[in-house]
Amino acid sequence: MKKLIKIVVAALAVLTLCVGSAIFVACDNKNEDKKILVAMPDGAPALALAQLMGEVSNLSNYDITYAIKDGTSIRSVVMSGEADIALLPMNIAAALYNGGIDIRLVSANIYGLLYLVGSEALDNGLQSLIGKVVY
Repeated sequence: MKKLIKIVVAALAVLTLCVGSAIFVACDNKNEDKKILVAMPDGAPALALAQLMGEVSNLSNYDITYAIKDGTSIRSVVMSGEADIALLPMNIAAALYNGGIDIRLVSANIYGLLYLVGSEALDNGLQSLIGKVVY
């Protein structure tokens, strides 16, 4: 009889933990869409995200928007807190950080930003690319 009571109490404890855990997980699982703004300056830094901008995100419940800004407006977007992720020139990032804006450095991409690789030789160097579309 004591063994049966122990088994029933253990089963009830496990069932209570499972139901309680499911309730807490369900409370935290909100079906609201999260919006992420990725801001970047026009030019070479935007090339780093060109492929991502062309793809559809497979992150559920995330609406990712890419905004290409000029130098002054990207600074204001970061200062206002609109941008969740920003590609910034190092001097603007340093000025914002020293100005008390809460930003964090994730990566410093400075070496090898632009390379041209192809199977054909350029007879006149870069002059032979004028007026052509380069992929």
